[in-house]
Amino acid sequence: LASVAWVPATHTKALPMVGGVSLVDTLRDSALAAPLELNMEASQLSEGDLQLLGLALLRTTSLTLNFAQCRGLTVDGCKVLGQGIATSPDLTTIRLTLDSCLGADPAAIEGIAKGVAVCNLEELSCSLRYCEVNEEVVRRLVAQPKGRALQKLSLDLAWCRGVTDEVLGRLAEGLEPCKCLASLSLDLRQEHQEYEFGAGGLKALARSLSVLPSISSLSLRLDNSPVFTQDVSSILSAAICAWPLRYLALHLPGGGDPYEDERAAEELARGLESQPPLEALHLDLGGWHLTPEGAA
Repeated sequence: LASVAWVPATHTKALPMVGGVSLVDTLRDSALAAPLELNMEASQLSEGDLQLLGLALLRTTSLTLNFAQCRGLTVDGCKVLGQGIATSPDLTTIRLTLDSCLGADPAAIEGIAKGVAVCNLEELSCSLRYCEVNEEVVRRLVAQPKGRALQKLSLDLAWCRGVTDEVLGRLAEGLEPCKCLASLSLDLRQEHQEYEFGAGGLKALARSLSVLPSISSLSLRLDNSPVFTQDVSSILSAAICAWPLRYLALHLPGGGDPYEDERAAEELARGLESQPPLEALHLDLGGWHLTPEGAA
């Protein structure tokens, strides 16, 4: 087998059984050394399912798990799954979707993140929409164990609870050592006027990005953001000047203060003017209060 992908026709049952043997039992017994993709969206999972899944990962090289809206992802179950991920020495790619499935307990996410933290990954994608996070979760997700050369990172924290200035500070600390990082996607959208972080957290994040030498692709989403100020824009603009960028997507609709919007736009323009022609540019400043000169 070159790879395994299982997408259930319905999302009402747990892992399939054939003759009393589960899919995960089969994968574990085959010691599959290949990419593994499981779409378990809206399923009911047991701790036993997660334990067997952890065992099945022993030789997996690439792991894609969709647990969005799943039930049964307890703290203990996620800890077991994290242990399985941690003991998979060949894993270089992890893609996790945990949207809307972990209730209000960030300790469940932390159990998985502990496993991710020790893997020598080249690519990590983690979507935690509508979950709750804390500093420890973010610290472990972006940890840099010795030997890791992370090249691609996507972290989706849209509409998460607990995304504070301190959490963004942890994210910034974790990103600074990622000197091989070439592609970064961050979704930090929150409900309008309900942002738990401010310009201080964004400035810390922007400063950490400015020391990364190899960013060729950046996507940043802050919809309805009142916190993308001139200071933040200035730091990000300096980083853009230094990067070998090919793709840039900035989704920053919302705006707020006309003076801040105008100055922030000017800073962004300086960064973009310094770049060679980009292969792709997506710029969303809907709602910003700009003069014709600022827009130009």
